[in-house]
Amino acid sequence: MEEYDDLIPQPDNEGRLDLAHRAWRVVDSVIWTLGRELIFLDLSYNKLEVLPQELGNLYLLRELDVSSNRIANIPREIMRCKRLRVLKANGNEIAEVPHELGHCRLLEELYLSENQISEIPGSIGALDGLQTLTLQNNHLAELPPELGLCVALKRLDCSNNPGLLMIPEKLRGDLPMILWICKTRLDNRNEVDSLLHNNDQLENMLRVNDEEKLRLQDKLHDLQEKNEILMKERPELYLAVKGKVTGVVSEACTIC
Repeated sequence: MEEYDDLIPQPDNEGRLDLAHRAWRVVDSVIWTLGRELIFLDLSYNKLEVLPQELGNLYLLRELDVSSNRIANIPREIMRCKRLRVLKANGNEIAEVPHELGHCRLLEELYLSENQISEIPGSIGALDGLQTLTLQNNHLAELPPELGLCVALKRLDCSNNPGLLMIPEKLRGDLPMILWICKTRLDNRNEVDSLLHNNDQLENMLRVNDEEKLRLQDKLHDLQEKNEILMKERPELYLAVKGKVTGVVSEACTIC
């Protein structure tokens, strides 16, 4: 923080605090203690490189603007900002979007353009109220299939991502088509997962049947040996044992 910022402004009656255009490199720690007061926080157009984990202390926050800084990461503690509806983080150096962002279920607007992002987490599919998503000018190789679950989406910009081959350039302005592509990939993946699960179950059943067949074969072998002994030594018990052997043979044949 610059030396001339001797006094930190306090949020107004609506919980707004404007700290933009101050050339700050670090946010004063007192800001993260205003969890009961801050609702709208503007830190745009500074020189911030880090958002601390204490961001999660602002549990009443509805709108956070950290655009046009030098921020490299969004802390996972943002998941504690359950009331967050607008997040403006465009124009930074963000390389990774935390999976925990999916816990901000009330999020309606998410601005992530002009960063270094190569992947969007699948947890974005939990943001079923998301209406605006800007992803242009990043390094995306694909969009998460779960994006197809964001049925409230009205605006999506994923232009100028040269590696985004799953969405042809001429379709990147067609929101319904993009959502259809994502949803189709999600359905296909779920179907494959279901088939793999069913296959595992069948293999387990076959393994159990094989083990049971071996057990019965061993039991049959033992009874056959006993049968031979009884035939030689005690003919009067032969008929009783023969009945047992016949029953085991029938059961083994059924499994085979």
